[in-house]
Amino acid sequence: MSVRSAELLFQRGQYCNAQKVLEGLVQAGRSVGAAHRLLGFIAGRQLDFGRAVEQLRNSLHYEPGCLETWYYLGVALLRSDQHRAAAEAFGQVLLRNPDVFEAAHDLGLALLATGRTTEALTHFERAVHLRPDAFEAHLNRGAACGKLRMYEQELACYERAMALQKSHPALIMNYGTALCQARRFSDAVDLYESTLRDHPGEADFAFARGGLCYAKAAIADWQGLDEQVALLRDEIRQGWVCVEPFALLNLPSTPKEQLQAGRLHAASLYPMAPQPLHAIERKREGRIRLAYMSADFGKHATSYLIAEVFERHDRERFEITAISLRRSDGSAMRQRLERAFDRFIDAHELSDMEAAQAIVDLEIDILVDLGGYTYGARPSVLALRPAPVQISYLCFPGTLGAPFIDYLVADAFLVSEAAHEDFSEKIICLPHSYQPNDSRRTMISGPMSRTAVGLPEGAFVFCNFNGSQKLNAQFFGIWARLLNQVDNSVFWLRSGSDLYNDNLRSWAREHGVDSGRLVFAPWVEQETHLRRLQLADLCLDNLPYNAHTTASDALWAGVPLVTCAGPTFAGRVAGSVLTAAGFPQLITDSPFAYEALALALATDPSRLAALRAELAAARDTCTLFDTGQYTRHLEQGFTAAWERCRANLAPDHIDIGRTRRVPA
Repeated sequence: MSVRSAELLFQRGQYCNAQKVLEGLVQAGRSVGAAHRLLGFIAGRQLDFGRAVEQLRNSLHYEPGCLETWYYLGVALLRSDQHRAAAEAFGQVLLRNPDVFEAAHDLGLALLATGRTTEALTHFERAVHLRPDAFEAHLNRGAACGKLRMYEQELACYERAMALQKSHPALIMNYGTALCQARRFSDAVDLYESTLRDHPGEADFAFARGGLCYAKAAIADWQGLDEQVALLRDEIRQGWVCVEPFALLNLPSTPKEQLQAGRLHAASLYPMAPQPLHAIERKREGRIRLAYMSADFGKHATSYLIAEVFERHDRERFEITAISLRRSDGSAMRQRLERAFDRFIDAHELSDMEAAQAIVDLEIDILVDLGGYTYGARPSVLALRPAPVQISYLCFPGTLGAPFIDYLVADAFLVSEAAHEDFSEKIICLPHSYQPNDSRRTMISGPMSRTAVGLPEGAFVFCNFNGSQKLNAQFFGIWARLLNQVDNSVFWLRSGSDLYNDNLRSWAREHGVDSGRLVFAPWVEQETHLRRLQLADLCLDNLPYNAHTTASDALWAGVPLVTCAGPTFAGRVAGSVLTAAGFPQLITDSPFAYEALALALATDPSRLAALRAELAAARDTCTLFDTGQYTRHLEQGFTAAWERCRANLAPDHIDIGRTRRVPA
């Protein structure tokens, strides 16, 4: 028997017979390098990549210059998530022959997986040069450009890929996302609509419906949106992976539909490891090792809310680690956060397995995820179960539907006991609002005129600073009616794209409102925004996705906020915030009651003035801004979860108690 005979058996799919021949050759000391190489190929075909790596390394011991062996070793390492080692193997191929397309392309994949995106882009560009018609090279080059926020270059890559292979689900998904990132929402709408026309009823392209709904909402293109949302919800109930869970929060949906969407998304993209990576037992005593994982440690709404919590953690009871998933933005907030932790791990260049192993090596007891399914988050790390207790908190306002998340931090207003069945996680129920706040944040004092920010002096100013994707025709119609009923009033909104602003002006005119009564506010630094926000008279919230950080901003600035509590977590956050601030009278339970309360406040100056005075007085005393007490409550929840784990008890709902006060 010979290697050639084993190759013939391999080509026929007779792997067991081929393996016997090859093992005999190895034992006999004949053609050992070639035999190990083919044994590695067999292991790869059988998806046993650990054995494939072992056999291919054995082969290289005898034939260290074989490019084929180096390349397939890289492939086996890549498939087993050993991305750094894979990069070294592909590099060995290119050292010997820089014109091997497959090695250049796959080296890009390995580098991309470890966060070495600039280097990855260089190798994808080399691959494109070597094979200009290679669809996958253009696709992955585009992905690298996207990670570097080179959106125009990313789009150019996808457009070239579209010319090569138009109907590829991953390409259309990436291209649509890139168009939205570049704020070319109208082009994204066209892409998604054409995809749905070309692939009706095809599950592989169902994501286009969710993308279409998101893109239309982002530019206030509400014509026909209700019909698309109805189709989307039906597809969710059918079990289709048709929408990013975070995008669904902005659309009318039920808690059960959000749970279903989360479960489908998690099962599709983040299958849980069969065995947890972490050690089952924790023998040591002492401080609880608590890690927060986030891509938003910097100038981001999440950090502005939670920074003081990190600073106030009880260091005698907790050791606090940050797992940062994005490189530093160099901001003052990033520097503040780096000082706030006992340990700050920059993990943006680590693969999922490397990041998870780093968490295991640190013996983290509780891993708190501050991302969920938001941009830059890494649920794939959590799916490896690197910590005994894993908690979803703050950034994603709803259930993840993921079996690798044990707990969700909430409060009784957000999630009642009756609603527990709509969450895959067990609930850590805080006694006041689940939302932390930074009582140390600054607000630039001093005069700021309305004229300076484009507001008319003497007008009544309604405002809403929620993102463009949160707005919808129903609540905009309410605002238009209020403008028609309140003399000399204007509506102050966060500026979006030119098309978004123009569409809102058109909707205003359709409701009989002069479009000049809409005032669009450009982005400014947080301190400046809080300063200008004080110029508003009344903040109006909306459904289905409430004001969250913007709700706390309004109350901190002393501006009353009227909200309407909906059925979902995301639609109840402003009510949670108002309850903790001591102003439940500003929470309504229907759009009709919401409109009536807003009109009553806008037409009763003395009532509104009294409310503003109460807000100003409450800022230093209400539980919403008592960060010390909040942190102690949060720590009680984390401690209870850890104690259950140490006692080998399954996760269960934890209620800290609504009235208990603890020393700050």
